[in-house]
Amino acid sequence: MSREDTSMAEGNRTIEEQLDNAVAEGDIVDVTEDLNVEDFDFAAFVEGVRPGRRAVKITMRADLMVELDRIIAEYEASSKTERDEEDLLERYNAVKAEIIASERIFVVEARSDSRINEIKDEMRRLGKPEPNRKATAEMRSDWREELLLRRLADAIITPSNVTYEGLIRLRKASEAQINKLVGTMQMVNSDPTAGLKGVTPDFSLGR
Repeated sequence: MSREDTSMAEGNRTIEEQLDNAVAEGDIVDVTEDLNVEDFDFAAFVEGVRPGRRAVKITMRADLMVELDRIIAEYEASSKTERDEEDLLERYNAVKAEIIASERIFVVEARSDSRINEIKDEMRRLGKPEPNRKATAEMRSDWREELLLRRLADAIITPSNVTYEGLIRLRKASEAQINKLVGTMQMVNSDPTAGLKGVTPDFSLGR
């Protein structure tokens, strides 16, 4: 077979076939070293496992951000000779301090699928079973939202007195804060150590 014929034959093969052929002919050699995996006591490992927990800041006075926007707009709309920069900075820092003072740390703990099923059972006992196929899309959506908030109330361990009814009021006041809590719950249930190997935060910022 000529070189041209060989090239055409190679071109008609799949990538997997070409790789298999290269390995068979010795062109590709596996040089991966054996993994040195240390054995460990599985029972002791299980005893040491704890459910994941993540913390998130929730702000009571996010409405005050508009005041910061106004101060910035006032600064940008005035010339350097017209504006009182010291006054603007003082007002800006005062509002910023009030926003920061209103922040609270919420701690969310992972929950198992069996716990979710228990919450569904609790809803069933309250006369709120999962809608069947005859239910409207709105009924199914409402049920899923209630389940989500009941799961969230169950997962929040700090503060210790979070209730489903309280989360409903929080959602009416600020959907964004609920979204932050739900996002944290989803993270802690799927990948509680997300970000552990990422960039180390610069704790000197803001000092």
